[in-house]
Amino acid sequence: MGCDCDVLLYQTTAANFVAFRTYHSLKFQGLLLRAFAREHGNQFDQQLVNRSPAPWLLPLSVRIPLVTNTKQWALSHGICVDEIVPPVDDYNEPCSRTAEEIAIRTIILHCLVAVGYGVDPEPVIEWLEDEAIWENASPNEQAFLRDENPSDEALSDARWRQEAQWALLWAIGHVEALGLPTQTCDTARLVDEIMPGLGEPIDSFVSASVLRSPAELLGEDDRTYNLHCLAREAYRDGSMPDDLVYDVLYQRQHALEWLSGDEDWDDVTTDT
Repeated sequence: MGCDCDVLLYQTTAANFVAFRTYHSLKFQGLLLRAFAREHGNQFDQQLVNRSPAPWLLPLSVRIPLVTNTKQWALSHGICVDEIVPPVDDYNEPCSRTAEEIAIRTIILHCLVAVGYGVDPEPVIEWLEDEAIWENASPNEQAFLRDENPSDEALSDARWRQEAQWALLWAIGHVEALGLPTQTCDTARLVDEIMPGLGEPIDSFVSASVLRSPAELLGEDDRTYNLHCLAREAYRDGSMPDDLVYDVLYQRQHALEWLSGDEDWDDVTTDT
C-alpha cells in the first residue's frame, strides 16, 4: 500500500502508530518507525529502531504506547466509527435469509436468554410449540432448553446470545443502529418495547419485520468482520482497547455470519 507525506506525519503519533502494522508493508512500517524515532529520539535506541522493520519486533521496554480507545483504534485502521455504517455502493446481492426467518430466530434467542437469566424453561418451550416454531430452535438450543441442570457456562453463553439477537433485530429494522461494540444492548427496550411477551402471539412482530437492503447489511457485516479480525490480533499482542466488549463483537459476528450464509445456527463459524 502506498502512502503520502501527510499520512506519514500523522501516523508518527504514539497512539496511532502500532495499528498500522496490519495493513502496511514492512518497508513502510520501517519508514514510519524511523520517522517516529526522529521525533522522539530520547525514547528509543536509534540503532535498534533502524534494525527493526516493524514495531512488534521491538522489546516491550521500547514499544510505542498502545491505543486504549475503541473509536480511536478503529479510526487508525480505517474502519467506520459512525453509529450507522454507510451502505456499500452498488451492492444488491439478496440476503439468503427472509425477514420472517430472522424474526423467528430472534424469538428463539430471546427464549434462550430468558432461560439463561433464570426463567422457567417449561412455559418457554410450550410457547414455542404453541406458535409452531419449536422446530426452528437448533439441536443445541433445544438441548439447552430441556436441560434440567445447565452448567454455569451454558447459562452464561445463553445470556450473551442477547447481543446476537440485537444484531439480528437491527437487520430487520427493529433497532436503528449497532454502533461500535463498546457496550451491551438495551435490555430494557428489547424486553419492554421490541419483543413479544411470553405467551403472546408473534404474528404482529414477525409481520412488522422488514429486512434492510443488501448494501446496508454488507456495510455492517464488513465492519464487524474487520473489527473481529483486529480484535483477535490485538488480544494476542496485548493491545486490545480498554472499552471494547469482545463478547458483544463475537455475538454480532455470529449473527451476521448466519445472516449472510446458509449454515444452520449451530454450525456457524466466526473464523477471521
